[in-house]
Amino acid sequence: MLSAAQIEPTADAGRALVRAYNNLVIEGSGVLTRASAELKQDYERLFPPLEEPDDHLNATRMAQGAAEASLKIRLLGGWVQGLIDELTMDQRMRMEAVEMAKVGTKPPTGFRV
Repeated sequence: MLSAAQIEPTADAGRALVRAYNNLVIEGSGVLTRASAELKQDYERLFPPLEEPDDHLNATRMAQGAAEASLKIRLLGGWVQGLIDELTMDQRMRMEAVEMAKVGTKPPTGFRV
């Protein structure tokens, strides 16, 4: 994903960037099929497929399509990283809660005064 986002959004790269974005969207949708319905709906709302540019578009329109696809790829990358960060934090908090519970159930050590 990162390498696709670093491609210069020129007219020549327009079709390739749109295809890269659309393939990422399809792949992400497949992964989210196993996730919550709310998460998948948000994903599909935020990242609709882009229309593939027609060969007959002028260079300016093709470059605009490339720029849009490049931006969408970067946004998609940020969204995925945010999701990973959130899930990682949730898992870490659960693990810390389990450890705290273990510590709380251990008998005190040392001398009692």
